[in-house]
Amino acid sequence: MAQTGSRRGAAQNTSLILAVLTFVAIGGLMYWLNVTAEPTATAVVPQQGMDDEPVSDVPIVDLGSIRAETAEYVDLEVELRNQNVSSTLGAQAFWIGAQDQPFLVKMDTTVSASQPVNGDTVDVRGIIHEMSDSVLDAWEARGHISGSGDRAVASFAEVFMEASMVRARAGGGGDGQGGGSQGDDDQDGGGGGEG
Repeated sequence: MAQTGSRRGAAQNTSLILAVLTFVAIGGLMYWLNVTAEPTATAVVPQQGMDDEPVSDVPIVDLGSIRAETAEYVDLEVELRNQNVSSTLGAQAFWIGAQDQPFLVKMDTTVSASQPVNGDTVDVRGIIHEMSDSVLDAWEARGHISGSGDRAVASFAEVFMEASMVRARAGGGGDGQGGGSQGDDDQDGGGGGEG
């Protein structure tokens, strides 16, 4: 009878050699992949609506920037956030910012929000326009301002915002009026005398 012991030993030696070669081959493959792989950048995309703010392509600016560089913002649509209402003017206009440097905001006819009251904190979005006598005439004709007193106060503004959106911020003063509404670009007498 043939001896099987020697065949058996040869198979064990071959298995061990093949196992070691397999581990070396896998290690070499992993090294090669590590060397030749190009690094990839992962972009972190914030979830929409995480802070309950609608996403918009309208630039959010600071009121101080508009005051400092007024000419650069005329006829641009911008958004101002966390603005305190310092006083109201007529049926559809109000002043935001500090008492000594207020900024006039006039809601256009598409805004369904009620007019904010003194002390409210609001976000407003709209187009910045230059103030002119024809704008004031149009506002007076439509009943947005009434009387020479409102007209005189509004005429002190060099520029104003024709707001297409007014949204009251949570935690603002007043009675929480102002809910938001998006409107179209109805100028309503803004923009230098249309009317």
